[in-house]
Order: sequence, then C-alpha cells, then structure tokens
Amino acid sequence: MGATANKESRLNIRCNTHARALLDLAASYAHQSVSEFVLSHALASAEKVVQQQESITLKPEDLAAFLAMLDAPAAPNAALQEALRQRNARVVLWTECAFARWINPLRQPVFTVGSPRWCRLPNSTT
Repeated sequence: MGATANKESRLNIRCNTHARALLDLAASYAHQSVSEFVLSHALASAEKVVQQQESITLKPEDLAAFLAMLDAPAAPNAALQEALRQRNARVVLWTECAFARWINPLRQPVFTVGSPRWCRLPNSTT
C-alpha cells in the first residue's frame, strides 16, 4: 500500500495481545506497517474467497455435457408457456406503446422493458 493511496473508509478490529504481537512481528518482517500488512493479506484472502464462491470448475467431459445442454435446450414446459402468455398480455410493441403514450390523457410515463422495442403500459393489471 503506497502512501499516496486514497483511503476513503476506516476499518477497526480488536484482537488479543498475542495476536497483536504476532501481527507486529510479521509486519516488521514484511517491512510494512501493521495496517498495510493486515489490509494486504485480508484483501488477498477476500479475493480468494470471492473467486471460490463466484466461479465453478468443470472437468472437460462435464463442460462438454453442459455446452451440449445449452445448444439443445429442452422444450418449454407448461409453466414457461403460461409465463410467456402473461408477459405478452402486459407488454406491447414499441410502436403501439408510443401510440398509447400519445393518446394517454393522464400523461403517465411508459416504462421500457428489456430492449427499447418493448415497453410496459402503466397500471397494467395482468
């Protein structure tokens, strides 16, 4: 950690005297302040934990099976078809939506859903 680093946040920790002595000794061996030593090692540990939680490792045969499933998705089930039906009841083409905005007497906003070609009409109840 350089002296020019912009430090915007403070982190306080409590520890027993043995832990503090060990941190002081380790920091002196690393030619760092205790703060620099603790922060650098805590960040390295945090990055490792985050990477372990946010990534998966597959064997080559498992990766091939996963990619094959993505290339040949299953047929839509009844729940997915119903969700699509409900979505289509609430979402209209952008041209229709622009027209609805033009004739909207209350001048209520129209909210974009997904790409700009689709929008949701305000106060949709379905």
